[in-house]
Amino acid sequence: MSARRRPRGGTLPSLGAAVLARAQADLAVPVVEYSPRVVAMLAAVGLTAPHDWNAAAVSTWIREAAAAAGQHSPIAGAATGAGLVAQLIAAKRWIARAHVTAAHVVPGMIAARGAPGAVLVGVVSAIDVAHGRLTTIHGDAGEGHDRVAVRYVLLSDPLFLGCGGV
Repeated sequence: MSARRRPRGGTLPSLGAAVLARAQADLAVPVVEYSPRVVAMLAAVGLTAPHDWNAAAVSTWIREAAAAAGQHSPIAGAATGAGLVAQLIAAKRWIARAHVTAAHVVPGMIAARGAPGAVLVGVVSAIDVAHGRLTTIHGDAGEGHDRVAVRYVLLSDPLFLGCGGV
């Protein structure tokens, strides 16, 4: 456990803001497919290039945020979006689609969209309450699935799976 002082209520602050800052840093500096940064992200989850690196990017952002904050990450990270969702569920940090409203979502949460075997994850950067839309940052995204990019997720999308906090 970190030596950091605990705020009132006895819990350490969420890593969400720090996770979002890590994702935004990779968005600001072009991180392209199989660059040294992406190869390191893949290696951290036991993969090698060429491979999808969506979940590896999110796992890296969580791990780096926890290390910078001197905290233990609530999840280990995973090579797949489904793996990350399973870890968030096991850590009791997941809100399933049926229970998510824009009021539940805060920047830095992990949002998931997809179907079994093809789950994409991203870090929430903004919430449009009026339109029920999340702005997310994803690795392995962009037009050619080759960079960190912004995507949008509608809470009403039948493929939206839910959100989890770190």
